[in-house]
Amino acid sequence: MIFKKKGQGALEYLLLIGGAVLIAVIVIALLVGMGGQSRDTAQNQATQAQQALEQPQSASIISLTAEDCNSSTNPFARFTVNWQPLGEGGTHTLRLYDHSGDSLNVDVNGLDVNWFTPPSTDSATVSDTSTVIAASLGSGNNCEDTYWGEIRTEKNGQFVNSTRMRVNFEADN
Repeated sequence: MIFKKKGQGALEYLLLIGGAVLIAVIVIALLVGMGGQSRDTAQNQATQAQQALEQPQSASIISLTAEDCNSSTNPFARFTVNWQPLGEGGTHTLRLYDHSGDSLNVDVNGLDVNWFTPPSTDSATVSDTSTVIAASLGSGNNCEDTYWGEIRTEKNGQFVNSTRMRVNFEADN
C-alpha cells in the first residue's frame, strides 16, 4: 500500500509539472503573436507616414481681402490672400471663381490696376504666405458680386484643393 501512495504522489507531481509547461507554452505563443502584430503595426504606420510625405497636404486660406476694384468695361480687382501651407513641398496656385463658378484670370505681377491686362491663365503661383493678386473680373461680373478663392497644392503629380473662401469686393469707382 505504501507503494501506491508514492506512485499516486509521483503521478500528481508529473501532472502538475505538465500543466505548468502547457501554460508556459501558451503564454510564450501569445507573446510571440503580439510581438508580430506590433511589428506589423509599426511597419504600417511607417508606410503611412512615408505616403503622407509624398502626398500633397491642403493649404489653408487665413484671409482673402479686397483692396481695390474698378467697374469699367474691363473690370479688374486687386486683393490680398493670406494663407498657410499645411505640408512641406509642392507648388501652390491660387484660383478665383465668380458667382457662376467660372474661373477668373489672375496675375501676381500685373499689380498696377490702371494698366492691368488680363493674362491667359486662370491661376497664379503663390509662394509667399501673404500675396497681392490682380484679377480680371471678366464680362458680366461687377465689383459688388461675390467671389471665391482657393489654393491648389500639387506635389508628385497629385493635387488637393483648400476650402474655398468667399470675398466681396467693394466698388472703388
